Amino acid sequence: MINSAIQLDFMILGYTINTGAIMLLALTGRWEAAAVLLVAEQAGCATSFLSNVSMALLEMMLWRIGIGIQESIMKALIVALVPTDAG
Repeated sequence: MINSAIQLDFMILGYTINTGAIMLLALTGRWEAAAVLLVAEQAGCATSFLSNVSMALLEMMLWRIGIGIQESIMKALIVALVPTDAG
C-alpha cells in the first residue's frame, strides 16, 4: 500500500495543479494557452486520482465483508492516514 505521506502529497499536488489551471483558464485569452491549461487540469485530476487508488482497491477487497467490520477497518485506515502532530 502507498505510504500515507506520499498519498497526501499526491492528493495536494493534484488539487493544486487542478485549481491553478482552472483559475488561469479564466484569465487566458488565447486558445493555445487554454488547450495547455485543459491538459494541465486533466493531469491534476489524474494525479489526485492516484492518491485514491489504494483506498479503492481496499474497498473492493472489503466488499464481501460485513458492513460493521468494513466500517471499522475503513475508520482505522483513515485514522492511520491523518497526520498527527508528534511535536
